[in-house]
Amino acid sequence: MDIISLNFYNLSIFLYVLGIKIAAIFKNEKAILWVKGRQHIFEEIQNKLNPNEERIWMHFASLGEFEQGRPLLEKIKEKHPNYKIVLTFYSPSGYEIRKNYSHADYVFYLPADTRKNARMFLELVKPKLVIFVKYEFWYHYFMAIGRRKIPFLMISTVMRKSQIFFKWYGSEMRKMLNSVTYFFTQDQYSQHLLLKLDLGNASISGDTRVDRVLNIAENTAIIKAIDIFLNKEKAIIGGSVYLADCKFIKDAIASGLIDQKIILVPHDVSAENINQIQNLFGEQSILYSEFNNETEQKILIVNTVGLLSAIYQYGTYAIIGGGFGKSIHNILEPAAFGLPVVFGPNYHKFKEANEMLACNAAYTFSNQQQFEKIISRFKNEEELNLSSNASKTYINMNAGGTEKIYHWMIEKDIL
Repeated sequence: MDIISLNFYNLSIFLYVLGIKIAAIFKNEKAILWVKGRQHIFEEIQNKLNPNEERIWMHFASLGEFEQGRPLLEKIKEKHPNYKIVLTFYSPSGYEIRKNYSHADYVFYLPADTRKNARMFLELVKPKLVIFVKYEFWYHYFMAIGRRKIPFLMISTVMRKSQIFFKWYGSEMRKMLNSVTYFFTQDQYSQHLLLKLDLGNASISGDTRVDRVLNIAENTAIIKAIDIFLNKEKAIIGGSVYLADCKFIKDAIASGLIDQKIILVPHDVSAENINQIQNLFGEQSILYSEFNNETEQKILIVNTVGLLSAIYQYGTYAIIGGGFGKSIHNILEPAAFGLPVVFGPNYHKFKEANEMLACNAAYTFSNQQQFEKIISRFKNEEELNLSSNASKTYINMNAGGTEKIYHWMIEKDIL
């Protein structure tokens, strides 16, 4: 069964890559980037790397995992500038945005997980330390790292009982976990699952994204146009919202429940989506790109990217999008500014969402009645302040993971 499971894994990798290549032929933009980014990847790595240097390799699935690992990455770069940092991404959405990241010396796509690719990659990069973030588990890379006895950390690790490691047919896949020097888990449950596999080389460090969002909150600059739009008022912030989220807001305005200014930051800033949202609110709204310092509108629709994290400083509370789709978006960023967060029903896989709901720093809804009940609660200043303090407390209590990991590396003489 071990051989069967490994063969099935290898087949799934082959079919996945084949599927991506077929999608690229049919002009799927993300697939094209995935394929193009890996063409001649080994020649690119060989040509760019300087053989006379020591390197640390950090790998991320995509942009969200990058933000988790970023505080540790920047800490290492600050304290140990002699090391060159090699970043790899699996997804184009991470690579394309961070390919010119200033704190990395090299940024590459990760070649597909085959035994040959893993061997070639490690022979070229020759890392002194490897760090993977969250739950990127690639069998051949893990095994190749283990064979070379390279110090290997997994940080902000999340383990789930549904993973193949915990299945009766997963014994071959479990072998890869023995290559990891140490696991820094986000929560006690993940540590517990590792212990069930007789992996005691783990401790709870929390989610290093908390350190990142705190740093953002402490170093956020003002946005002049937002200052002018609000004129010293506070606003409701719609963060990474979709049309489905906006419809709840529209109905709450129509019922008279919402009367303060609103700043909406859609997840999708394509012209088509922005037009749909603007048509929903009609003359009540104005686009950020068209705002000219004088407006009667009370709804500002931000039709550009890169401003959301700074916009949270202007909020009383945040309505976070995605809960009526695949999953909610980042709720830690608004919480770092002391904003209570509100989101739709698809949140269960996020530890922070469940924990913030438990301490009244967050609220969830599935229909208009539930949504308006939450909004009514926030019209009470005392209730709003209690939830705001709960958000601040949650963030402060969960900060410090980066320092825990860094000090462990120093104590173990890994750096």
